[in-house]
Amino acid sequence: MRRVSLISLFICMALSGCGFIGRSALTEKDAAVQLEETDAKQLDRGEFVFQRNYSRSAKSDGVSDGIQTVFLYLGEKSYYAVDVPRSIEYITDNSKYIYAKDGSYSVSVLSGIDIDQFSTMADITDAETYSKYVVATGSDSKSELKEAAVYLTDSKSIVARTYNCKEAFDVILNGMMVNKCAVTGYGKLDISRAKESLPKYTTDGYEISVTAGLGSDIQKIYTFSDGTLTIARELRQFDNACETIGVRLAVVVDSNMVDTYYNDGELFYIEADNYFACVLKVNYNTVFTCFGSGDEAKVNAMEFVNSQYKGE
Repeated sequence: MRRVSLISLFICMALSGCGFIGRSALTEKDAAVQLEETDAKQLDRGEFVFQRNYSRSAKSDGVSDGIQTVFLYLGEKSYYAVDVPRSIEYITDNSKYIYAKDGSYSVSVLSGIDIDQFSTMADITDAETYSKYVVATGSDSKSELKEAAVYLTDSKSIVARTYNCKEAFDVILNGMMVNKCAVTGYGKLDISRAKESLPKYTTDGYEISVTAGLGSDIQKIYTFSDGTLTIARELRQFDNACETIGVRLAVVVDSNMVDTYYNDGELFYIEADNYFACVLKVNYNTVFTCFGSGDEAKVNAMEFVNSQYKGE
């Protein structure tokens, strides 16, 4: 299977007592140790937002052939449902962003938003207030860049940016007008029917696209013909990371029942339907996480894990 693309996301971090993590001879674990000294609040505020490099979409006549809902997990067992056009392929980590493969739109989660300054902080082009919690580019705007934002609870906002694509703008904005708040997600996973062993996948027929570590990147996203894989380094304790990613998976598949469950205190792995998630402990408050869908993504995720996990 051919890899479609790899996107690396960079965040500049202010480190206490050490320099910026660069492309030096640091090992992945060395980098993670330095990461411990990062101001966690600063890192939490650093959002994975794609740059505004949009292309012209061929689908700009406002005609949609259906709507698909993508769930963005916001943490604390809550999520937000984003409506997007079914006709436009997208990439998502189901947490921080949705990004159209043709560059026609992106949706991202922003934190630290003050409701009293919501319109200004959302930075919407030719902003018009549609309701107390929704602002968007006005109907009279001539700009090809059209944007919309909805304010949620806990100082979070969902911001969508579209370029020359009325279809995407109308679908996303209409969804924001209906879905004006975050929704509570699932609680504890149901493992009563799960296989409690780590799956073994063969690499035959698949291209191994992942590298052993993330280097100076915080996150990498791989896209394949049958799914995607997001690998990230997070400042979380292992148990908290397992709970967080478990709720995220349950939200995406709309069920808390998993098909595969493995947890030995160092590695956590679950599967449900075509999705999977795993957490690999680096040290007491740093983990690697993998989240994605599709067989090729599963194979690559296990290769990433096996390159660093000693296991039994």
